[in-house]
Amino acid sequence: MGCNSSSAVPVEENIEENVEEKPIEKPTEKPIEQRPAPPVLKTEEPKEPTPVQPVEPTPVQPNPKEEEEESDFEFDDHIDDSDEEESDGEEDFQTINAVIDIDDAAVANFLDDDNPETQKKLINAIRKEGVEEIVFKGGMNREIFAFLKAASYALTDAQKTKSLSVSFVASSEDGMELENELIPILAHAIRGNTSLEKVFISANRPEILVPLLEAIAENTSITTLSLWLSTIYNRVFEALVNAFKVNNRIHKLIVRGTRIRRSGYPILFEGLAEIESLQSLSIKSFPVTKTFCANLLKYMETVKGLGRISFRLKTEENSREFIAALTSGIAKADSIRALSLNSIDFNEDQWDTLFRLLPKTNINDLELDECEVPASTSSRFARALSKMRLTRLFLPTNGFDGLAFDSLINNYTHHGFPIRELVLDNNDNLQENVIVELIKKLSGSPTLKILSLQGSFGDAVALAVADLMEECLIEDVSLAGCDLSEETLSALFEAASKSGTLHKLDLADTGMSDSSCGTLAQTLSQLEIDHIDLSHNNIYDDGLEALGKAFSEMEGKTCSLRVLELDHNNFGNNGATALSEGLRTPNCHKLQRITLNDANYDAEGLGALIDILRGSATIERLEVDEKAAGEMKDDIFVEFGTKVEFL
Repeated sequence: MGCNSSSAVPVEENIEENVEEKPIEKPTEKPIEQRPAPPVLKTEEPKEPTPVQPVEPTPVQPNPKEEEEESDFEFDDHIDDSDEEESDGEEDFQTINAVIDIDDAAVANFLDDDNPETQKKLINAIRKEGVEEIVFKGGMNREIFAFLKAASYALTDAQKTKSLSVSFVASSEDGMELENELIPILAHAIRGNTSLEKVFISANRPEILVPLLEAIAENTSITTLSLWLSTIYNRVFEALVNAFKVNNRIHKLIVRGTRIRRSGYPILFEGLAEIESLQSLSIKSFPVTKTFCANLLKYMETVKGLGRISFRLKTEENSREFIAALTSGIAKADSIRALSLNSIDFNEDQWDTLFRLLPKTNINDLELDECEVPASTSSRFARALSKMRLTRLFLPTNGFDGLAFDSLINNYTHHGFPIRELVLDNNDNLQENVIVELIKKLSGSPTLKILSLQGSFGDAVALAVADLMEECLIEDVSLAGCDLSEETLSALFEAASKSGTLHKLDLADTGMSDSSCGTLAQTLSQLEIDHIDLSHNNIYDDGLEALGKAFSEMEGKTCSLRVLELDHNNFGNNGATALSEGLRTPNCHKLQRITLNDANYDAEGLGALIDILRGSATIERLEVDEKAAGEMKDDIFVEFGTKVEFL
């Protein structure tokens, strides 16, 4: 929903602040004796939520003066949201296109067949079944509004729901009126739900955002707030800052905006500087202008208590001002221990400036994600690393060569290496021999818990990782996307079976075959891990038959697996049936999540997989092929509710 324009941003020095903002008008609330039941969506045991009664709202009129005064806005016309999870805002009011995603486990285009049993099950799932995450997104029409209204009433009583995500993207006048009508009901639900911890809002209109932020301010169970916006008006920033002042339990803020009023930056940054409870701040897609950089610097010079700051920005313009604000700010912000830069475009000199500063700061958690840092800066980065005591280093998709990691090796040798998490995914310039040497140095580490080497490496690195798993207390290993031989995979399975600390092993997209599955099956009874990912491989029926047999023949030994990922493989009905038989044995009573979507089974195989749920009291999510469900989909959902996700 980025605001794109080819016109230049007006010169800041000549702009005067003449726009006067009017406070938002709150909808009037009229006392009513009893809340009307939602149409068609009656639950088996109707339960009235808490006494406060939301009413039909009076639509809030936007401030025309604020919206028409374009000269005071700054915007970024370089934003690329191709990889961002955000609706493009397009809507056909005549088409039912809502998606109700409950606990990531039930995606229901429930209005396609107008099945009242499915609708009832969804509402009961929200109210009664302990759904942890609720996502409302899509278009808006009268039928969708009726469901979302009922779901919002149910949310008030959903005292096990920890995460709520709402997206309002209506572009038609009718759709916006319905959104306005829904907001007071949803705000009431947010106020009343004392289990909510995380709230994500994607919207643009202040008449939506301000009432929801006011509700969030009154709910002290909420600790994380994420706002995914396009235009951000000043009154939204005012409501946001007020939410932090009223609710000192909110300690994490993620805010995205591509079009922002110049006078809004002081409201945001000066307001947040007074909030000592804020521990983590993430800023995405803000226009990198001189006004932004100046206000960011003032904030970082005065901030108290902030431990982590993160930026995902396009810095082609004003990168000199941004690097100056960033380096000066983190040099003075003693509380900042974690710095994350995502997709930042600095030149070589600007990266050198940052790397010279880092050893002088208190930062021990560094993330440079998809920044494509050039190889020419490796020596400077190496010197910085040699002087830092990092506990987390996250460097996916960059241009570093072996020089930087030679420094890591030397740093470990001379000073000890307190690293807890090391992520080096998709760094194509790194030579395998350098990484192998680094892994050898890490083998005796008492602190290393997480190691991710996705995408760029082969057998030599994986074999070094196998040795590492036997020699240190590592808990989480990912080699996803690495091209590994059958012999190397066998060595990894053997090492995993001997590790007393490994909890997760990610071997997605590593070329695993039926033969490799057979090798895994032979060590299955010795594995003590919680989570194994074998997705996106070349596993057919024979591989799943071997695994199914191994699960059923564990001779009374309890399988430790809680998560088994086998999606995006090639097994069909025979493999699905064999796996189902193995997983329905008492040995597998710890399983909580299984992913089996994007395979080659049909309704017969799906029926066998659904039987897994009938024999398990612990499985919370089973992901299966939507295309295999056909007419069974509604019946499955009515029987199992949010435990089944169709993908």
